[in-house]
Amino acid sequence: MLDHYIKLLQFTKVFGPPYGTEDSAIFLHSLVKMHKPGVILELGTGLGVCAFQMAMAAKENAHGHVYTVDNGSHWETTAKLVQQHQIVPPGTDYRKFLGTVAGWLELDSFVTFIDETLPPFPKLDEPIDLIFSDFQHGAQATLNLIAFYLPRVSECSSIFIDSASTLRQTYDLLENLIPELDAGNVPDALRQLVPDRGREAFDALVGKRRFRLMHLTEVKQRSQNSMAWIKIEPRDGGPYPVTHMREA
Repeated sequence: MLDHYIKLLQFTKVFGPPYGTEDSAIFLHSLVKMHKPGVILELGTGLGVCAFQMAMAAKENAHGHVYTVDNGSHWETTAKLVQQHQIVPPGTDYRKFLGTVAGWLELDSFVTFIDETLPPFPKLDEPIDLIFSDFQHGAQATLNLIAFYLPRVSECSSIFIDSASTLRQTYDLLENLIPELDAGNVPDALRQLVPDRGREAFDALVGKRRFRLMHLTEVKQRSQNSMAWIKIEPRDGGPYPVTHMREA
């Protein structure tokens, strides 16, 4: 395991910077280690740095699985970097590259690659414990994401939206939206994105959840230098995920 983790750290150092994920991937690894989510969904695989870091944490936990979605439309550009480091032979396609790295790190059983164009958003059969979205960062895209996935996440879950905290319109949206949801209110801009037949259930769900917003920013002068973290918990006053509690 140690040898594979060293390989992953080396991979992260080289292939994280093109998408600004060399540090956030380590953060996500640590969070998966701590919270032990069962179902993890990544929207926008890129070069797989975050997917592999989360999958390695799931492997260390002996629990959890990463589903990561990307159609590889960027591969023509990023393949040049991959070839410079001789990760795969010239001419290797995107899907083969990801599969090769997963095998190299012995993570095949902990990550599934989904070849789809985003949007639309993919559905999973089980409630999702952690979502990391790194394909669109704008305010409307963020509203669409929350409207679609809020009924599909587990009662204790996290939604991470890359770059949202340092994109002014998205930052302002979340600063206004999340306190409203925490108060049990569904703003019209969000409600309109929910199908009519699901609005009553959506309202009821919001009323049973507590919502927290944290802005995770990097002190780096680049466009991808933040993540917005929306933490969702049952409205019962306890800390989540549920863990050992001690008396004074």
